[in-house]
Amino acid sequence: MPGWTNPVNEKAKFIGKGDLKTQTEQVMKNPKTVLKSCLASFADLVKLNISLLQGRNARKGFEVSKKYLVNVPNQPIITVLFVSGFVNPKYLLEIDTIAFVPYK
Repeated sequence: MPGWTNPVNEKAKFIGKGDLKTQTEQVMKNPKTVLKSCLASFADLVKLNISLLQGRNARKGFEVSKKYLVNVPNQPIITVLFVSGFVNPKYLLEIDTIAFVPYK
């Protein structure tokens, strides 16, 4: 859980045309919402798979995303894959998050 997230808001509106920082902000907000609904947080993440459009600067995305991970005691494994494109050509990235929440 929670799976893939794209640069769309809670109303399914695309966010951040051509702007990696804005799109990264949105794709980090989406799993935060899902995790919260499961009584979890970014501290429960074990892995982030980031698909980034070829030619984009991964550091720009990391600068935005690190504020979500700064207080996480056990940092998740992060994999970045450069891809040639997405189904929606406006997307510059997608993030797949994997979290573990123990059964209580």
